[in-house]
Amino acid sequence: MKYGTFLLILFSVLTSYAPLQAQWATQVIEHQFGDKQRVGQSLEYFPNNILGPCDSQAGPSVPASNPKDICSLGRNGWVILGFEREIHNENGPDFVVFENAFLYGNGRVYDEWLEVAVSADGITWFTFPFDSTTGVGFAGRTPTKSGAFATQDWQEMGGDAFDLEGLGLSSIKYIRLTDATRFQTADRLSADLDAVRSLNSTNSTKERSFVEAQNPVKWCAGTHALEFETQSVQSFSIVSMTGETLVSEIQSEAQYLLSEHLTSGVYAVVYRLRNGNARSMKFMIY
Repeated sequence: MKYGTFLLILFSVLTSYAPLQAQWATQVIEHQFGDKQRVGQSLEYFPNNILGPCDSQAGPSVPASNPKDICSLGRNGWVILGFEREIHNENGPDFVVFENAFLYGNGRVYDEWLEVAVSADGITWFTFPFDSTTGVGFAGRTPTKSGAFATQDWQEMGGDAFDLEGLGLSSIKYIRLTDATRFQTADRLSADLDAVRSLNSTNSTKERSFVEAQNPVKWCAGTHALEFETQSVQSFSIVSMTGETLVSEIQSEAQYLLSEHLTSGVYAVVYRLRNGNARSMKFMIY
C-alpha cells in the first residue's frame, strides 16, 4: 500500500468518530473563466490550485501568488465547488472563502470581490446578499492570516466567513463563486481564488439523486469511489491530466472503487450519457 493511501485511510478512520469536522473543497463541478486575467487557469495548475487547503505561506501582507496556489477566475468568471460532506448550519459561520487579498500602505486592503451562492442539490441556488458599492457581503475582502490552513478557529483563519443562518438553510453541498470585480475600480482585474473551507461538515444521512441536467457523477474522496446515476450514465473512462487513459471505457455501475495504484493528483472521469452526449468531470486524489 502506498504511503499516501495509508495516510488517507488513517485520516478517514480518525475523523469518522467526529460528528462535525472541517474540510476543504474536493471537486470542481463546473466553471467558466472570464477575461482580463488568466493566472492559474492552465491544466498544469487547475483545478488542483483551488482544491484542498489554502496556501500554507499566505499571510496578511504576503498573499498567495503562485499559480499552483491560486486561480484567477477572470472578469465575470465563475466556478462551482463540491464537497465530500454536507456543510451544516451550526452556531456561527459555516464556511470560509480564501482569496488573495492583502494589506498595503497604511493598512489598506487590496481586495478583489467574489459573489457567493450556495446550493444543496446543485440545481437551486441561494446568493448571499451584498452591497455592490461597499463590498459588504462579498468574499475576497479579507486577507488570509498566517497558519490559516492549520488552525481550527475561524477567527484565526482570515478569509471571509459565511453563515447559512442568514439564508435560512440547514445544509449545502455546493458553493458557486463569481468574480465581482466589475463593481470595483479598473485596477481590479479578477478575483484570485485560493481555497474554500467548510467549518461544519458531516456525512450525509441520506442518498442524493443526481439528475442528468446537473451532475450525474459524484466523487467521494474519502473512499476513493466514483458514484453514478445509472439511469443517466451509460459508460465511462478515467483520464490523467496529460491525456493518458488510465481506465478504459467500461459499463457504468452505481459505484466504482478506484485502484489504490493511482497516485495523488488530478484526474478526469469522461462519461457517456444514455442520450448519446459525453461529459467530463475533474476530481482530486489526496
